[in-house]
Amino acid sequence: MTAIALGLRQNLAQSLLMVCPTLLAAIAASTAASGFAVAVRMRRSDHRRY
Repeated sequence: MTAIALGLRQNLAQSLLMVCPTLLAAIAASTAASGFAVAVRMRRSDHRRY
């Protein structure tokens, strides 16, 4: 039982190590895309004002 539990824990840790970077990368990409879209909108509104 202990060996199986340790194996499951190692598998969970490895899966978390594999998934966490991808999740962080996806979140960073989405936030960067939203920020870029907001910047483009602000620039377009500025161009329309002048």
